[in-house]
Amino acid sequence: MPSPLAFTRPILYSFRRCLYAMRARMALWSSGLTVELREVVLGRKPAALLEASPKGTVPVLDLGVAGGVIEQSLEIMRWALNQSDPECWLSGVGPCLIQSH
Repeated sequence: MPSPLAFTRPILYSFRRCLYAMRARMALWSSGLTVELREVVLGRKPAALLEASPKGTVPVLDLGVAGGVIEQSLEIMRWALNQSDPECWLSGVGPCLIQSH
């Protein structure tokens, strides 16, 4: 297991064609947050993904020791947009992508 100092930004485990991972990536991109993207080959899931989330599904956002792990795309979206929401996705001023889904 890497030390808590091994990474300083969240790690997103993703699969490029997964719709749930796509919406998580969209929200992270919209928020302007920097994450390390780790593209997963579903037939060869990395040990670090399975350690963070034993069910091994994507997307998974590993926030590190202090922050925990978020395993659902909608929760990843909410987390990212609560950090920074420059396009007002959460407030309803801009596109209401989160509130209705």
